[in-house]
Amino acid sequence: MAEGRAMAVIGQGGREKEHAGQAYELSGPRLMSFADVVADIAYGTSRVIRYTPLNT
Repeated sequence: MAEGRAMAVIGQGGREKEHAGQAYELSGPRLMSFADVVADIAYGTSRVIRYTPLNT
């Protein structure tokens, strides 16, 4: 997501083909890293979730 884009991942709803291969611009009130997003999800779900960056 270095370019601020993510592939849509649709698991249900029958609209998978509509979103297949599409890229969407992500936006919000603040800039968030992957670690920030994982921390928010962990907090919101009361679960322990870790983010480990991949070295490429």
